[in-house]
Amino acid sequence: MSRSYLSNIKTKYIGRYIDYYSCIDSTNIQMKRVGKNMPEGYTIVAEKQENGKGRLGRVWQSQSCDSIYMSILLKPDIHIAQVPIITLLCGLSVCKTIERVTGEEFGIKWPNDIVHRNKKLAGILCEGCMTGDKPEFVVVGLGLNVNNRIFSDEISSKACSLYTIQGKDYDKKDIICDILSDFEQYYEMFKKNAYSFLDEYKEKCVTLGREVSFQKNSLSLSGVAYDINCNGDLLVKTDGGNVTVSSGEVAVQGIY
Repeated sequence: MSRSYLSNIKTKYIGRYIDYYSCIDSTNIQMKRVGKNMPEGYTIVAEKQENGKGRLGRVWQSQSCDSIYMSILLKPDIHIAQVPIITLLCGLSVCKTIERVTGEEFGIKWPNDIVHRNKKLAGILCEGCMTGDKPEFVVVGLGLNVNNRIFSDEISSKACSLYTIQGKDYDKKDIICDILSDFEQYYEMFKKNAYSFLDEYKEKCVTLGREVSFQKNSLSLSGVAYDINCNGDLLVKTDGGNVTVSSGEVAVQGIY
């Protein structure tokens, strides 16, 4: 473990205190172990993860040193119901960073996947450690494919990396610095007005306007996603009426 990882970071507090691991079980798991005693903005970065997780308990393949695995500690004064909004906030800030770095256009598959031409580039897992109706702290985890050349057969048809998109390697430290800087700006906006970024998120959300299918109350439903509300829920127009989707897997037509 090292604490001299990013010398050129320009943030005020996000990522100013970083622990770097060559290998770890999971940056999110480690953050949940220590987050209570760490300052807001504390960040964990790992070269490899042995037990990386995505949403809904999925395994995030993370044995390659070509990707970015990181978690950021937040201590916002918000209600528990607002925690999912932070996932959207991080998704938007990462999307904007990668667009600026590459000159390419990216989208967001609700709620937390960064996509390029219908393939997944990055995923975000936001977890709150709760005390009553407020989070004691929030962990924002990010997995971003950077210099990956190949993927396993299981995900090769639906995953991409910055390398496969542009055919060149990137300095992961530079990208991490940019992500932390952009996230701090969006997070400061969030603290002043939790919903100030939502319209910008909707503009990047490739789920809106598409046919989606999902499970709710043990029923298989489908319809057209038409909006996202202030809680970060997806609103879907079905034959039986409008439905609010707050969690679970949503399959989007034409996107993996």
